[in-house]
Amino acid sequence: MNDTSQEGAASSANPSGAGAEKVDNAGPTHRFLTVDEVAEQLRVKPAAVRSLLYSGDLVGFQVGERGLWRVERVDFDDYVSAQKSRAVGTRRVATNRTA
Repeated sequence: MNDTSQEGAASSANPSGAGAEKVDNAGPTHRFLTVDEVAEQLRVKPAAVRSLLYSGDLVGFQVGERGLWRVERVDFDDYVSAQKSRAVGTRRVATNRTA
Protein backbone atom coordinates (compact mmCIF):
# COMPACT_ATOMS: atom_id res chain seq x y z
CA MET A 1 0.00 0.00 0.00
CA ASN A 2 1.48 3.41 -0.92
CA ASP A 3 1.41 6.51 1.33
CA THR A 4 -1.51 8.09 -0.50
CA SER A 5 -3.80 5.12 -0.10
CA GLN A 6 -2.82 4.75 3.57
CA GLU A 7 -3.83 8.35 4.19
CA GLY A 8 -7.07 7.81 2.31
CA ALA A 9 -7.94 4.72 4.30
CA ALA A 10 -7.21 6.45 7.58
CA SER A 11 -9.16 9.62 6.81
CA SER A 12 -12.13 8.10 5.04
CA ALA A 13 -15.45 7.29 6.66
CA ASN A 14 -15.29 4.06 4.67
CA PRO A 15 -13.16 1.69 6.79
CA SER A 16 -12.22 -0.43 3.79
CA GLY A 17 -10.57 2.59 2.18
CA ALA A 18 -12.18 1.75 -1.15
CA GLY A 19 -12.25 4.84 -3.34
CA ALA A 20 -10.65 6.95 -0.62
CA GLU A 21 -7.60 7.81 -2.72
CA LYS A 22 -9.76 9.48 -5.35
CA VAL A 23 -11.58 11.58 -2.73
CA ASP A 24 -8.37 12.72 -1.00
CA ASN A 25 -6.86 14.03 -4.23
CA ALA A 26 -10.00 15.69 -5.57
CA GLY A 27 -10.44 19.44 -5.62
CA PRO A 28 -9.60 21.57 -2.61
CA THR A 29 -9.36 18.73 -0.07
CA HIS A 30 -5.60 18.21 -0.38
CA ARG A 31 -3.27 19.80 2.18
CA PHE A 32 -1.31 22.18 -0.07
CA LEU A 33 -2.81 24.51 -2.67
CA THR A 34 -1.10 25.98 -5.72
CA VAL A 35 -1.35 29.64 -6.69
CA ASP A 36 -3.84 28.70 -9.40
CA GLU A 37 -6.01 26.75 -6.94
CA VAL A 38 -6.06 29.64 -4.47
CA ALA A 39 -6.88 32.04 -7.31
CA GLU A 40 -9.73 29.81 -8.42
CA GLN A 41 -11.13 29.60 -4.88
CA LEU A 42 -10.97 33.39 -4.44
CA ARG A 43 -12.02 34.06 -8.03
CA VAL A 44 -9.05 36.33 -8.65
CA LYS A 45 -6.08 36.21 -11.02
CA PRO A 46 -2.97 34.25 -9.99
CA ALA A 47 -1.01 37.53 -9.96
CA ALA A 48 -3.28 38.78 -7.16
CA VAL A 49 -2.51 35.65 -5.12
CA ARG A 50 1.24 36.12 -5.68
CA SER A 51 0.88 39.70 -4.48
CA LEU A 52 -0.82 38.48 -1.29
CA LEU A 53 1.98 35.95 -0.79
CA TYR A 54 4.80 38.47 -1.36
CA SER A 55 3.17 40.97 1.01
CA GLY A 56 2.71 38.33 3.70
CA ASP A 57 -1.06 38.81 3.85
CA LEU A 58 -1.43 35.18 2.78
CA VAL A 59 0.98 32.68 4.35
CA GLY A 60 2.76 30.40 1.92
CA PHE A 61 6.15 28.99 1.04
CA GLN A 62 8.19 28.35 -2.06
CA VAL A 63 9.37 24.89 -3.11
CA GLY A 64 11.93 23.64 -5.57
CA GLU A 65 14.44 25.42 -7.75
CA ARG A 66 11.68 27.29 -9.57
CA GLY A 67 10.28 28.66 -6.30
CA LEU A 68 6.71 27.48 -6.87
CA TRP A 69 4.38 28.77 -4.18
CA ARG A 70 2.31 26.49 -2.00
CA VAL A 71 -0.31 27.50 0.55
CA GLU A 72 -1.33 25.14 3.29
CA ARG A 73 -5.10 24.61 3.42
CA VAL A 74 -5.30 25.80 7.04
CA ASP A 75 -3.46 29.04 6.14
CA PHE A 76 -5.84 29.63 3.24
CA ASP A 77 -8.85 29.05 5.52
CA ASP A 78 -7.37 31.42 8.14
CA TYR A 79 -6.88 34.10 5.49
CA VAL A 80 -10.48 33.79 4.28
CA SER A 81 -11.81 33.88 7.85
CA ALA A 82 -9.77 36.99 8.63
CA GLN A 83 -11.02 38.72 5.48
CA LYS A 84 -14.62 37.81 6.31
CA SER A 85 -14.23 39.11 9.88
CA ARG A 86 -12.72 42.33 8.57
CA ALA A 87 -15.61 42.74 6.13
CA VAL A 88 -18.19 42.09 8.84
CA GLY A 89 -16.51 44.68 11.07
CA THR A 90 -16.57 47.21 8.23
CA ARG A 91 -20.26 46.58 7.59
CA ARG A 92 -21.07 46.97 11.28
CA VAL A 93 -19.31 50.33 11.40
CA ALA A 94 -21.12 51.49 8.26
CA THR A 95 -24.46 50.24 9.64
CA ASN A 96 -23.91 52.00 12.96
CA ARG A 97 -23.24 55.31 11.21
CA THR A 98 -26.50 55.20 9.30
CA ALA A 99 -28.61 54.08 12.26
